[in-house]
Amino acid sequence: MDEVTQSYAPRDEPGGPGDSGDDSGDGPGGGGGDGQGDDDGGKDRRKLWWILGGVLAAGLIVGIVIALATSDSGSNKTATTASSSTTTSSTTTSTTGPSTTTSSSTTSTTAQPAKPIINSFTVPNSVNCPSNSGSVMINVAWGTSNSTSVTLSIDGPVIYKSYPGSTGSDSVPFACSNASNSYLLTAKGPGGDATSTITANRGP
Repeated sequence: MDEVTQSYAPRDEPGGPGDSGDDSGDGPGGGGGDGQGDDDGGKDRRKLWWILGGVLAAGLIVGIVIALATSDSGSNKTATTASSSTTTSSTTTSTTGPSTTTSSSTTSTTAQPAKPIINSFTVPNSVNCPSNSGSVMINVAWGTSNSTSVTLSIDGPVIYKSYPGSTGSDSVPFACSNASNSYLLTAKGPGGDATSTITANRGP
């Protein structure tokens, strides 16, 4: 009986254990690597959206705070303006007080009118009388300052005559029955009176 010998040529297997490592990139393992990368990218995008959302929320909060602060500032300015108006009114009232006081002080310190001054008063020293009786007329003259009128008295305080103005002259009697006669000149003005007395003697 003849023996049949069959020879088997070695066949390449689809992928042995030795090739699994080299083909890992193309096999199912490689596909798993790409899925993990997609998951990481999605996480990054979600993180980015969260960050953008947080920034927008922070900006909105800041805007609200600024709006509230501006509103409060306007209210404070209004209150400050009202307070300033009240202060100004009070200052005006306070200013009126010192003005009145100053006016009163000025009135109290107003200079008084100057007192009259008799600059000159002329009366003859000796008078010639024709006899020891009767009277003769003599000339008298005067000059004053700060006066509005003068009066003349003879032998006493009784006024003989009044004269307007500050200067003047007149003829007045001299009683020859008297050895002498006195003549009193009084200058009158807003500041008071001034007087001067001169005695005229009867001659031999």
